[in-house]
Amino acid sequence: MFRELLNRQSQQQQLSTLTSQVTELKEVNETLKKYLEAVMTGVSGDASSRLIASEEKRLEEVKKTEKIRENGWYTHVMARIGKHIPFNVFVDAIKRARTFGDFVETIAPESADSKIRTDLLNTLSDFSQARREFNEIRAVLGVPRIRDTSILKDNAEVTQQDNTEVTQRSTQMGRNRRTN
Repeated sequence: MFRELLNRQSQQQQLSTLTSQVTELKEVNETLKKYLEAVMTGVSGDASSRLIASEEKRLEEVKKTEKIRENGWYTHVMARIGKHIPFNVFVDAIKRARTFGDFVETIAPESADSKIRTDLLNTLSDFSQARREFNEIRAVLGVPRIRDTSILKDNAEVTQQDNTEVTQRSTQMGRNRRTN
């Protein structure tokens, strides 16, 4: 167990170093972009303006992709389901989902492992952080958030079972109080 802790700490330190290097490269890239824009605007106004605009759009898409890949919900889904889901399928499922259940059904359809479906639904149902991260991805993609209560519609059977159990426990507690 201690060895695992040391391994995790080492991996986290390596990841932190890598992240720092990536951030530095991003800044260098930004500087180079500004230099190139300055050179291009001096060469040919229309052509350079179109090139700069298309590059800005491309870079914005790259930033969106990176934000999604860094998101906790994305990393959870990829860890749970595996890397065999193409990124564009994940993004499309997030965009098209009207409920959390829609997303789960698209990513882990009925033919897939039911434990994965249940895990994803339960994670979304039980953890507000998961719902928040899910909706952060939707915000990056420019689609409206899904209300937190929609998960209750997706897990209606579970919610009904929970309500029945609570009612049964309350009734049992009431009987126990009367007999004491």
